Amino acid sequence: MYKEITIENIKTFEKEQKLKIAPITLIYGENSSGKTTLLKILDIVHNIFTPWALTRDRDKRATGTPNPERGSFEDIKNISARKIHFFSSQINKKPLQIELTLNLPFPHIDQRHPLYSNNISEKYEYFEENIPPQRGKGKTISQKTFGTSTYKIDRMPDGSIRKMVIRDTGEGSGNKKKFRISALGSSRIFRSKDKVKMVPTKFFIEIKFFPGLKLSKVNKLEIKNINNKTLISFLRIPKQYSFPKDISQYGYLDTNGVKQNMKRHTKENPDFFTSDAGYADYKINIEKENNIWLKAYKYKYERIFSDDEKINIRLNKIKLLFQALINYKYVWLSTSTNINNEMKWRAFSYLVTCYIFGNNKTEYPEMEKTIKSLFQFSDKNFPRDLNMKNINTLVNEQFGGESIKGDIAWNTSKYIFSSNIIKKHSNAKKYYNEIYTFSELLTNADSIDLFVIQNFLNKKVSFKKFCVEARNSYEDCAIRFKRTPSIFGMDNFNEIEHSLVNRRGQKQSTNFDILLSFSDYIYGDITKAFDYSTKSGARSKGRIKLVTPHYLINNCLSEIKRTVQGFIPCLPNKTETPYNIPMEEEFNWEEIEKAIGPLRGKERRIKNFKKYFKSKGIKFKEITVSSPDYLRDPVKAEMAVAKKL
Repeated sequence: MYKEITIENIKTFEKEQKLKIAPITLIYGENSSGKTTLLKILDIVHNIFTPWALTRDRDKRATGTPNPERGSFEDIKNISARKIHFFSSQINKKPLQIELTLNLPFPHIDQRHPLYSNNISEKYEYFEENIPPQRGKGKTISQKTFGTSTYKIDRMPDGSIRKMVIRDTGEGSGNKKKFRISALGSSRIFRSKDKVKMVPTKFFIEIKFFPGLKLSKVNKLEIKNINNKTLISFLRIPKQYSFPKDISQYGYLDTNGVKQNMKRHTKENPDFFTSDAGYADYKINIEKENNIWLKAYKYKYERIFSDDEKINIRLNKIKLLFQALINYKYVWLSTSTNINNEMKWRAFSYLVTCYIFGNNKTEYPEMEKTIKSLFQFSDKNFPRDLNMKNINTLVNEQFGGESIKGDIAWNTSKYIFSSNIIKKHSNAKKYYNEIYTFSELLTNADSIDLFVIQNFLNKKVSFKKFCVEARNSYEDCAIRFKRTPSIFGMDNFNEIEHSLVNRRGQKQSTNFDILLSFSDYIYGDITKAFDYSTKSGARSKGRIKLVTPHYLINNCLSEIKRTVQGFIPCLPNKTETPYNIPMEEEFNWEEIEKAIGPLRGKERRIKNFKKYFKSKGIKFKEITVSSPDYLRDPVKAEMAVAKKL
């Protein structure tokens, strides 16, 4: 929910202007005093983050009829990335600035949270959640057979409705007859209300015009607490963006056709974030306020150093995991052979993670011996190569598979582990989803500093050092906003997604995301590292608990999207006086000059000369054009027209 809007350098409001928003807010004033501009601010914000919400396009495609409460692309083109800079009080000279004060819902928040303040309030939030039908026996409501298919509807004990179709495969007979059962749904909708903390948070947006692109882009995002202290900022990295070439890179497009479509879409319908390559990167800056990290230090990191025997065993296992990964790096740096042909980083990190987390019945000394046997050591006890014989033995034991060209290959099944491991170790069956999630955290961790994590695990560090290293972990990372490819026409708005990436453009967690996630496991076992909560009480697959500051942007964007769902936009072209700004490319200069004579010939010639002189490496102070003949003879123009520096 929006509580306040602050704007600067937008049409009438050249200086900072604040507008508090109540459940009922009246805006009144003289003509041209800025009433419509204030309403347009909401449209602008929503067009940046949820452009689909301001048009009827998706409604029309889905239902065949337009939504009367939505507009069309024509209605919002004046607040698009191509034209928004005309809203600037000083056109193109100063960025547009918008700051939203949001009420972010948090189930729990205490004084250690960086957003905590005395302005936090409580309210009831209403939720709807789809609950999948239960498995097992239910009461049959309806059953009909058509040909070889039987359609059955059951009411389950929890009140949900399960619909199934049972098809005769034609195989077998009697008790051995085989059927194919498919669940059709439907899910039960669970409605509930819950008391949450509403935390006031400021979300700052700076929109800047880039002359080279002839477009406006979001140049900076900032998240502040209610006392106006910036916690984290995201600044656009100005560079020439090209299409990602590797499939592991976030924003990769697989075919030339998809790439060309992306170029057409970004040209016809540019958004406020991405380039014509479909993405753009933003540098992350964490402020030096140490209270940002206080909760992470006190409630996650500090607790792993305990006298509890079970905590110490899990701590030693995680130390063993990271020592194995560091040994792999040693081999990669020292060996003369291509280690990727034997065992790629992704495969190796996956193997050791699954072994350590899944084999819960294996004693630590035996586990340590097995991990050490995966390497060949020199006399100085440094790993000099991989022991592929032992690695293949472990792969076969854990997954029933083998190593092929650096990857792990095994028969796909419901569980990632072999049947022998599942019978022996309860974690392998019960927590296979969680174990896989842990392994995904390390997928691209070969580019992060594992020694920092190892040092933090070996010895408890001071809070000051913790904060310094936590901020440093963002130096090699950025937030990448990418545009999803569209299969519709060019008038369709693509979704904008974002993720943390490393310097190679691959999705990656920071050192401290990884450290804090494993700290939760160390302190309280696998389940403590995951959030399984749902409003209905049904168990979900679980999500890793993340508290690092850059995830606050997810909270802000979610609140904006949730607000816009019930928002009826005040469409720009539906005001009393239509507002439309033509662009240079929209003029047909040939037709205009035919009607009224030469208009821009001199300007065009000067532009052509500038390009020609630049290609020749000629520096000039000014260009004077006195004859149309120079347009046909650039060499002559070079000698006679340019005043060289």
